[in-house]
This record gives sequence, structure tokens and C-alpha cells, in this order.
Amino acid sequence: MHLVITDSGLGGLGICAAIENAFRLSGSAGDARLTYVNAWPEEGRGYNSLPDEATRLAFLDRALDRMSQLRPDRIVIACNTLSVLFGLTRFARTSALPVVGIIDAGVTLFHEALSGDPSSAVALFGTRITMESGVHLDRLVQRGIAPHRIASVPCHGLAAAIEKDPASVEVEHLIDQCASQAAASVLPAGALFAGPCCTHYGYVADRFRASLE
Repeated sequence: MHLVITDSGLGGLGICAAIENAFRLSGSAGDARLTYVNAWPEEGRGYNSLPDEATRLAFLDRALDRMSQLRPDRIVIACNTLSVLFGLTRFARTSALPVVGIIDAGVTLFHEALSGDPSSAVALFGTRITMESGVHLDRLVQRGIAPHRIASVPCHGLAAAIEKDPASVEVEHLIDQCASQAAASVLPAGALFAGPCCTHYGYVADRFRASLE
């Protein structure tokens, strides 16, 4: 089986590593081939900085076309931003190649945490495209989570800053801004879960936790 794993940058490398590790531990590593594709559109500028949706979709369609030339059995989009955009692409309408996004996996984890503690709330952090789509909030509400238990916080520029240097002062400043915005939301007084809706944020999870605390 050949899997192509993609992200708009390097956040999805953590997902790729986890998949590789799972195959290796299961003893079936020899039955799988993994290819990681960085679908970052332009040097120094990600999808959230492109001028409009048409431009974003054109870049993503071009990247998906190149991935399909690798003849994978499946494409795994390890990126919330690209998972949001994928359904709008020409590729999604015309290609028979199976493509799996990451949004439902995240929503399932958030739902399990919130269902296990009815007094809790979640602050969802993601790129501007991801948060403005409202897809995580909508799907959590569809699963029975009350909207007042959910805060959506766009962290524009954070993924790009993590790409440059995850230990930088800029990253620390952006995380503090996002945490302050979450703290200003009117949420229940119980436990607060942080929902990282961007695979880049996994590299700075400890910094998010410290800032929220």
C-alpha cells in the first residue's frame, strides 16, 4: 500500500512519523510505502496569506495533481486548512483517488474529552481559514455538545512562525495572544481543554499549555 501524506508545511510530518511507527510496531512496515509531500504554496507564504479562495484552490489542485502522479492508493491530508479546502477543489469533484482529511479525527477526540466531563469546555485553536469555516464547532454541535462550551480562536501567522523557529519569541508572543483571546471567552468554569486544529501546533503543545494555565 502506498500512502501519500500531505500538509501545507511541516506540521504533518508528526502524523507521518506516527503512521510509520504504527506500521513498524505492527510488523507490517514492509507492506506499506509512505511519501510525504509538502504542499506549501509559495516560499514565505502559506494558504492563509493567499489573496482569495480561487487562488488557494488553484494551488491545492496543482499539488493534488502532482501527488496523483505518484500513483498512491490513498492521499492522507494531515492538515486542517487543506482538509477544509479540499471539498471545494476540482480534484475532489473529478478524481476517483481516495482522499482522507483530518477534521473528523480531531472532532472525535474533542467530543470524547467533552463528553467525559460535562462541566468542561474547549478552546479550539487553528488557522484563519480553519476557524472561519466553523467546521469543528458545527460538527461538535451536531454530536450534542452545547455551543456555549466551545470557543474558536484563529491564530493567524502562528503556523508560519512555527515553520521558521518553534522556539522563537514570535511564536511565544502569538501563543500568548491566542491564549488571552481564549481566556476572554465566556466559557463554563470547569476544566478547559485545548483543541489544536492545526498539526503545526503539536510541536508547541507544551507552550500552549503553559500559556493557558
